[in-house]
Amino acid sequence: MIEHDGPVYMRIGGPSIPDLFPQAPFTIGEGRMIREGSRATVVTTGTITPEVVVAVQRLADDGIDVDLIGMPTVEPVDAALIRASAHRTGRVITVEEHYTRGGLSAAVGEALASSGIPVHAIGLPHEHIVTGTYSGLLARYALDAAGLDERIRLLVR
Repeated sequence: MIEHDGPVYMRIGGPSIPDLFPQAPFTIGEGRMIREGSRATVVTTGTITPEVVVAVQRLADDGIDVDLIGMPTVEPVDAALIRASAHRTGRVITVEEHYTRGGLSAAVGEALASSGIPVHAIGLPHEHIVTGTYSGLLARYALDAAGLDERIRLLVR
């Protein structure tokens, strides 16, 4: 970000995030394929990514393989990576700990606007969000691994 010529915004969450990617230079606008599958493309960003990784592994254990893309930047979004995956799988699911309006789901929807490929957004409803612990809020809004497993499984069927 220091080397980038232009405005930037970094969102920092509270919980620690495990290393999810092989060590490589960070490039603004570049997503990373975490795992490959054929049933759908799941695109996620931010601190919720470890929960999504666990949910996608549970799906894989049941024979439901999906592409999982980690998107460290929402603007710019890696439209080329998303399009390539979406054209292969035929459906896209975004997962973020953000309202389902705006954010990642909007960026992915814009990237696929003329494709005819459906985009399903999993995130927070556009309403007042209660307070609580991070893990408690994830569970309440079905954004923990168990809730995501169930929600993604329903969308992939």
